[in-house]
Amino acid sequence: MNKYSMLGNWLNFETYSFDKYIEFIENNFESTFKLIEERFHELEATLEDDPIRETVENNQSYYDHLIDSTIDEHYEHNVFQQRYRYSVIIQLFIFFETEITRVLNYNKNPASKSVSGDFLDKAKEVLKPKVLIAAFPQYVFLKNFLELRNVIVHYNGKVRTSDPKISKKIHCLKDLKKSKGFTLIETVNPKSISYEVKIEDQEFLKYSLKQIEDFLSKLYQELKKTV
Repeated sequence: MNKYSMLGNWLNFETYSFDKYIEFIENNFESTFKLIEERFHELEATLEDDPIRETVENNQSYYDHLIDSTIDEHYEHNVFQQRYRYSVIIQLFIFFETEITRVLNYNKNPASKSVSGDFLDKAKEVLKPKVLIAAFPQYVFLKNFLELRNVIVHYNGKVRTSDPKISKKIHCLKDLKKSKGFTLIETVNPKSISYEVKIEDQEFLKYSLKQIEDFLSKLYQELKKTV
């Protein structure tokens, strides 16, 4: 079997596993949020003369304590979910980089070591005699996705305009806003504008996975023709 055919088969298995992993964790988060919201609504329905509403100490009733605890728990799980989604982006990046690096190792040439930039930049130059990956429909999104990963890893998902080094990154993040489930929270300060990455929905994770899968699938198909 052609090595690129083998990579294609492996790709199907890996992306299927990623997809099921995302679904599994997201479903667990949704179940937890549902339980928290049900508990909150039950507390809201507590009658005014219920004993738990009576003040016990520091002008706070047991009811108030339960409400505050439920709100805190909801907030904590929002934070956990966002951190999890950040981690998926990093995992997808690693998977994508590993697969591209494998292809580059199959296509080494004397000029390979002199190519600068990220792994997609290197792939674009090294593979140019065989395939023009910059023409793939997923290429622009994936270049932006690489910058998103860098913002998460190096800036904890937060950047601001006062830092001249990250103007390119901000442009890429704004471009990603076209994708469903991706949001930039903008805060205007006297000297700069800050942006915080928020992954609103698992759909962005699945879309990113699909872009990687389609890109690699097309790459393997094109390279298979050159063997």
